Amino acid sequence: MWLSDFIVNDAAKWATRKGQPGIVWVEFPELGERIAKAAGVPFYGGGPDASATIIRESGKRSIVASLRAHGTGKNLTMFSRMLFVNPPADGAAWEQAIGRCHRQGQLADEVEVELYQHTDELVGAFQKARDFARFIEETEGTPQKLNSAGCY
Repeated sequence: MWLSDFIVNDAAKWATRKGQPGIVWVEFPELGERIAKAAGVPFYGGGPDASATIIRESGKRSIVASLRAHGTGKNLTMFSRMLFVNPPADGAAWEQAIGRCHRQGQLADEVEVELYQHTDELVGAFQKARDFARFIEETEGTPQKLNSAGCY
């Protein structure tokens, strides 16, 4: 049962910010299709055609992509912004998905990652991650990328 279009409209608004194209990552194809339609951008679900086409994107427009189908194994460095509508359940999935843009060949100085933190568990998990990153930075002197993480 569909209760509200809030997430669809908000993600579509994110995708259509002038001069700021990015990838909207979704877990559910139906949600991805709705966001893409609302934003007027392509949705890349699963299958060989989507896999072949997504890597030809120029990064000049936003796209909506299936996290399951495209969150690993692709070079998407033409994008430097990401919005996770459905956050992955484990750290390895996060690392892989973020690694599609944050890798050698990325031309942007920073890769921006945003997500909806709609549960207390997600908010708590990200606070722990920020605290751990600060601890590593202070004890080892190694700069941590998570220090600028915030809530969306």
